[in-house]
Amino acid sequence: MSVTATEVKALFPELASMADATIEAWIAVAERHHNAEAWGGKSEDGITFLAAHFSELARRREAAAAAGGGGMATALPMTGRTVDRVSVTFGGLMAGGVGGALSDAMLQSTQAGQLYLFSRESVFADRRI
Repeated sequence: MSVTATEVKALFPELASMADATIEAWIAVAERHHNAEAWGGKSEDGITFLAAHFSELARRREAAAAAGGGGMATALPMTGRTVDRVSVTFGGLMAGGVGGALSDAMLQSTQAGQLYLFSRESVFADRRI
């Protein structure tokens, strides 16, 4: 069984107006960034939450672009700031993991991302040292 756009929309009604093909494309992205073997019986939950997270970021980006905001600024967390000649960088979008794992800060930015983090904790809780 695989995750469908209908299932994602049922859990996240804010995505109801998004085309199924768009959500299915994000499901494919989520599947490529997901280790089904490691997640075991909760694998489809992880894919669903991650796909919904990516879809929500895309929805926000589209809404911001339509409002003339350019898009990405409202979709992703701030990673740094420069004032005059002083620059400070905060963790980054892909901070903290070998091979560029998604940052928890980025995942915290949506309800679906928060559910992904919650699920990840329950899947990998027994493997922590």
